[in-house]
Amino acid sequence: MNNISIYILNIYHYSIMIRDTLEYTMDKPSYSYESYLMRKDLILRGIQPNTPLGSFLEKNNQDEKHLGDDIKNKIKTFHDEVYGDDSIIIKVTPEKELRVDKSQHMAIYSYVIGIYETMLDILYGYLTMAKKNNQLEPEIEKLMRTNDAFYRGFIYLQLCKDLYAQFKEFQTAMNETKGQPTPQSNYISQEIQKIFGFFNFIKNHCRLTDENTRNMFDEVSRLLEMISGKRDLPSGKKFPDVFNDTIKHIAEYTRPNEIIWKDVYNPLYKELVEQARKQAEKNKMMESEHHEDHSA
Repeated sequence: MNNISIYILNIYHYSIMIRDTLEYTMDKPSYSYESYLMRKDLILRGIQPNTPLGSFLEKNNQDEKHLGDDIKNKIKTFHDEVYGDDSIIIKVTPEKELRVDKSQHMAIYSYVIGIYETMLDILYGYLTMAKKNNQLEPEIEKLMRTNDAFYRGFIYLQLCKDLYAQFKEFQTAMNETKGQPTPQSNYISQEIQKIFGFFNFIKNHCRLTDENTRNMFDEVSRLLEMISGKRDLPSGKKFPDVFNDTIKHIAEYTRPNEIIWKDVYNPLYKELVEQARKQAEKNKMMESEHHEDHSA
């Protein structure tokens, strides 16, 4: 693995800490305290000046836009709000168990979707540079492609499940008032519109053009049109049927793409860890020789 690939992989591994925060939008009986602690630590450590991402942010902080500081501040805010000791999204019990507030899913999406897309822009920028210099290794390009498919399927799945929950709440609220809007139904409607926005943002930033990915996007777009009243429901079907069909199809898209992504990422990650181990040994040896020279 060449140097640019190692650099890309280091930033990519950091980006996974951001992406995998979406775990807390999943309906799970429990969440790993160890994974939580790892992310809590690495998300802040990974933007220090002596890290690959930190170096990128420093280099891109020279003009009047201060892009580096802007990204760093967004990551710090995200960290404080999600992983901070005073977070209202995740609470840690004295027994080291995580309590995730399910009503805060929208806040998690708001932070993760924007920051992670910025991370992907940075990574694809390095891919373009590596390709231009004839240094782009096929497995790195494949990693980014498989990552894109898995990520977009996974987040579409979570968003669709949350949209279904919000839609049912909205229908219940409107039925209780015989179709008259209330502050509650207006609030739910605003949350639904936010999810619509997330769907569009994720689709518009996707670089994949394969039929399976685009079919998944199209199916969700059709669902959104039905919810908006711009498209009729399929003959003989009601909203629960359409939601369940859509969720099933997104899951069918996501599952194999997760396996493909893991098959590409795991060997690369092992190689990255091995490279780091060798570098640490080399640094230790050089430090030892330095001390011997001075003691002599």
